[in-house]
Amino acid sequence: METHRIEAAVDTLVTWIAPGRVRVSHKGGDAILDSERDRFIVLDPQNRTARELPLSEWEARIRAAAIATQAAADSVRGSGDAGQGGEPLRFELAGDGGRIAGYACTRHHLFAERPLFPGEWEELEQEIWVTDALEMPAAAAAAYRRVFESLDWVDFDARVERPPGVRMRLVQQRRSRGGGAREVETIEVVRVERRRVEPSTFDVPPGWSRIDAEK
Repeated sequence: METHRIEAAVDTLVTWIAPGRVRVSHKGGDAILDSERDRFIVLDPQNRTARELPLSEWEARIRAAAIATQAAADSVRGSGDAGQGGEPLRFELAGDGGRIAGYACTRHHLFAERPLFPGEWEELEQEIWVTDALEMPAAAAAAYRRVFESLDWVDFDARVERPPGVRMRLVQQRRSRGGGAREVETIEVVRVERRRVEPSTFDVPPGWSRIDAEK
């Protein structure tokens, strides 16, 4: 379980991690990433609806959109490798991170700039606290990493090499290049539980309507 804060707004996230599958639930809805059945599902509890498309297609769309944005920005700057994604971004070790939810952590830092659209850039800074003391099955760890690979394409428009382990805290700051208001987002794990997860956790609830994912 994690707390998620953007400025004064606070939410609670519950994440289930199982071999090949991850589900994240919050007050606005749920997202299910199922690599075993190649499914990405978004659940809307208010309307009891589900949008579903192949997970591999969703991932390809994210990468294509990021590369297209980067290519357009690079063409404005006259870069010769527009649209190639460039070298992956890497977190730098920043030191000891203390203990979070009972687990010893290390702290890591990454600063990057990403294009919002041609001529407009955003400064993005992340600090993450990571623990290597949380063991999970290899297939569950692979599903966990796959989620962050996609989220990094969304946040950075680029590939990111993360330190191994489980992220226990994130502090992210965004600001338009040249000044402007800074948005701060914080996510922190407050409890870790090991339990049996039913297969139905990663499926559409009975009686819910399915909506075309393109809508």
